[in-house]
Amino acid sequence: MSQDTYATYVANYISNVIWYEDERSVTAKVDLAKLLGISDISYWRLGNMAN
Repeated sequence: MSQDTYATYVANYISNVIWYEDERSVTAKVDLAKLLGISDISYWRLGNMAN
C-alpha cells in the first residue's frame, strides 16, 4: 500500500491528481532511507511554519 497522500479532482473534463507530503508519508520515506542505509536526506518545503 502506498504511503503517499494525494487528492484528485476534475476540472474542464480533465482528471487531475495532486500528491503532497504529510507526517505519515515523510516518516515512511525516512524509514525507507534508513532501511536502505541512506544516512543523508533533505526536504524542501514551500511556505512558512505556523506559530
